[in-house]
Amino acid sequence: MLELELFMKNIIIQTIIVSCSACIGFAQVITLEKKVVNQPGQFLSSYEGIELPEGMVVQGSQVHYKASVTGMDAATTKFHYTFKQKRGDVAFKKGLSNKNSFKADWYGENIIVVTAMDASGKTAKKEDSVICEFASRRVQGGDAESLPEEYRKSIRRGDIHDIRKKEKGMAYLPVDISRGDKDSDQMKMGFFECTEPRIFKTSKGTLLTITQARRIGRSDAPEGQAILIKRSEDQGATWTHEMMLDQNGKDVWGYSATVEVDGVIYCYVAAGHPSHQNSNLTVRGLYYYTSKDDGKTWSTRTRHDQISDEMGLKAGVKIPNGTSPNCNILVVPGLTLDGKAAPEGQGLLLSTYAHGYLWASINGGKEWVIVGNSKEMRKQEVEIFNELGWSVLDNKDGDIYMVWRRQAFTGFKLEYIMSKHFKSGPTGIEIKKNYNQDLKNLLARRCHFGIRTIDHGKDKGHVLMNTQGAGSRNHIILGMTKTPITDDISAGMYEKVTVMEDIAWGYCDLEHLHTKEPGYAGLGKDAIILYGESEPVHNETHQFIPLSPSGKGRDERYTATCFMLSMDYFDLLSKLEAKKNFVDPTQVSFEPSQGFEKYKQQKRHYDIAEPITDHQGNIWSDLVLYSREKGVAKTGSNCIMLGNKGNDLQTTSVKLAKKKISKVSFFITSFSGKSKNLTLTVEYRTSPTGAWKTALTGDYTKNPIPTKYVKVEAPLEASGEIEIRLGVKGVRGFLIDDFKVE
Repeated sequence: MLELELFMKNIIIQTIIVSCSACIGFAQVITLEKKVVNQPGQFLSSYEGIELPEGMVVQGSQVHYKASVTGMDAATTKFHYTFKQKRGDVAFKKGLSNKNSFKADWYGENIIVVTAMDASGKTAKKEDSVICEFASRRVQGGDAESLPEEYRKSIRRGDIHDIRKKEKGMAYLPVDISRGDKDSDQMKMGFFECTEPRIFKTSKGTLLTITQARRIGRSDAPEGQAILIKRSEDQGATWTHEMMLDQNGKDVWGYSATVEVDGVIYCYVAAGHPSHQNSNLTVRGLYYYTSKDDGKTWSTRTRHDQISDEMGLKAGVKIPNGTSPNCNILVVPGLTLDGKAAPEGQGLLLSTYAHGYLWASINGGKEWVIVGNSKEMRKQEVEIFNELGWSVLDNKDGDIYMVWRRQAFTGFKLEYIMSKHFKSGPTGIEIKKNYNQDLKNLLARRCHFGIRTIDHGKDKGHVLMNTQGAGSRNHIILGMTKTPITDDISAGMYEKVTVMEDIAWGYCDLEHLHTKEPGYAGLGKDAIILYGESEPVHNETHQFIPLSPSGKGRDERYTATCFMLSMDYFDLLSKLEAKKNFVDPTQVSFEPSQGFEKYKQQKRHYDIAEPITDHQGNIWSDLVLYSREKGVAKTGSNCIMLGNKGNDLQTTSVKLAKKKISKVSFFITSFSGKSKNLTLTVEYRTSPTGAWKTALTGDYTKNPIPTKYVKVEAPLEASGEIEIRLGVKGVRGFLIDDFKVE
């Protein structure tokens, strides 16, 4: 009996071994080889000659697969490619071949399933993941690709836009125009401008865009404007529920501001503009529309009588300044008004446009109280302009970071840190930090711009800002603070990248999307979505279509476009920016007497991304090489060239080596061709965030700068590491030469 049991056990053990060997030797397995083919110059590119890292996928990339099998009859195996999850309008090109490819179409994670079956019936399955890191979509606007080529280059306002003609042209009408004025020209012939874009993220993860549609008028607020709204449940891949909230051929609508309170979305819009006193004779005030179904349907307009009457928006009364909402309404956790705390989600801040007011609410917007008046705040050296960006900081006090535009086409934004505790009245805000333009963070044109604090993920607490660059609306500039903003902000705190270069890009907004938030699991990676005015974008190639409109230009207003990019793509652009801007100091280190004469022959300008140490041991940073076209600066071994556009104060800083310092000296020479009066300041500080101290203020207004050198000496009371800041006003171009430290 015992022998039989041992015999049976031996048979069972051998059977198990054989069975396992069969499993190991003949398992059906699919192996995939993957290759990404990129031709960035043919679709999306940030810079000329951009090279994507191996394997990085962006919109337009071709992703090629080659499949092979083991444990199956390779000769009879057929393969089938499908998407378990797909982003945008993507598809595989072939049928049952072992080679196949698809073209990336929209940001996010594509999950590919490859199945195989041979003639004997054996099957295998394999999954792969491909994340598209960067993509764009046209959200609203006309069909420029439908225009003949000759029209694209010379579009005239009012020409070839008539929707009654066979050519679609640039004319544009939203899907639902039931609230439009059917007798107006806009409803008969369509719009061809999309302006004042806003993007809003709901609590369910839905994205809403709120935009104005216009024909052409005498100003930025022509009669017959429409307020349009659109929504996306797939993070911008597709946009639905497009409707016109309001439009009348004789009325003017202002900017919009959106907020969600207790699951209800409110979109505020102003009816009436101070430059159009004969419009909005009956519909005049601050109105709001509500949606209780995440933006699918919207109520008709409701006048907010309390805030409208306080602003003076009444029929038969002159329309005052400061009437339109400015960007999105800010929800401020822990906001207090006159010592009363707002319930959760009910504390709101609203700004109204153009030298207007700041408003606070502790009951979700049912009532608003003025807490800031531009005229009164100016007495406290706080400039309340239009075009405001703000966000709540991730610090212990929950402070508010405010960034206002300045009333100029060049320069920097005005920066403030404000307490979340308010009092009723025209000066009811507490400015904790007043920087104005001192820090010179993100050079930017006066324009609407987006700003958000990142609430989730590894970049929690960092602040994002999107602008158009400076001087003209032709770049998409995205900045992110290098660290979370806590109690203070500092110069150079933004890592700045150029998302797109040399395109038409106007007013803009942005949101940050985190994979753990509702609705964003399919992204695969956290993303930044940008939404702004732009030139038309082709629906298939996603390329910008350059236009050259005549008359009153503004070709950036033909279309509203969104971009999405991952933080990895942001890092790529950051490295490209540094590479593009890097200058080998050995190539620009020359004697002072040769400096300008040698360098002025060069055609291109270069920013200096890395500090340069000269032969004296001084470290030069925050400098730019001189360019006659762009008016920037240049440094060599011991000379700096600066150029000004206009007479604004131009500053640059010099970080000096760690040693005892008592005095700096240098010579100044004007090279602008016209000697102009000069005001010079020399300041210093001993820590990166310390206060600047004045070492010298030189006023040369009575004596124009001579053609020869003017020597300047500035005594310093500091030791150890020190930073010197030079500021000059009154010249377009000048040379700081023979800089010495004693």
